Amino acid sequence: MMAVLAYIVKDGGVLLIKRGFPPWQGFWSFPGGGTGLDEDPKEACIREVKEETGLDVEVVEEVGKIRGAPVFLCEIIAGEPSPCLPETTGVMWASLSQFIKVPPFIREFLEETKNSV
Repeated sequence: MMAVLAYIVKDGGVLLIKRGFPPWQGFWSFPGGGTGLDEDPKEACIREVKEETGLDVEVVEEVGKIRGAPVFLCEIIAGEPSPCLPETTGVMWASLSQFIKVPPFIREFLEETKNSV
């Protein structure tokens, strides 16, 4: 099993979810999670976004890695993001200046990619 993360950008904001479970409970992060047994990482990313936000997305490309986990740029196909309790307790479109309580590795990725995606 490996972790995957979704990087979703719209109107200058990045989609973040507020984690409902440890280890990053209460922190804002990209949607994502673990792959299932023999699950394609891109398919896992699509599934995780749906489970955590209700959005239907398609993967555009891999744009980097965070702690070894691939980060996929995703495009919204349908839906409006909303929290899917208990896994996610909030969703928001945020600019870099709004990132207050994100894990340090998420902040680092955002700062490195803010002008490249």
